[in-house]
Amino acid sequence: MPCCSAITANDTDDMWTVVLGDGRLWGRGGRKAGIPNKVTRELKEIAQAYTEEAILTAATIMRSAKKPAAARLTAVSIILDRGHGKPLQSLEHHGPDGGPITLEALLMARIKKE
Repeated sequence: MPCCSAITANDTDDMWTVVLGDGRLWGRGGRKAGIPNKVTRELKEIAQAYTEEAILTAATIMRSAKKPAAARLTAVSIILDRGHGKPLQSLEHHGPDGGPITLEALLMARIKKE
């Protein structure tokens, strides 16, 4: 028995909906992807005002022989992450029993969470 009876997409706003076997709808609602909420945008602007001071503080901690090694390494990490980006992390994904990931497996996992 299939887990869903239809998948529909709305071309105008990049939204999609899955009609589950029992007629319930499952999909993505809310803001369009990539559009942050107002609070996130405002908080980001406030934090950006302190960028130079924060980097200078991290550099001061990094250079201070009086600071603990853990604090100095944390400061180094902060500076490198901001200057060069965080290193990529390798992730391995697989479906049930090590097989491929299928839409049905994703939907079933989502339904089990609900």
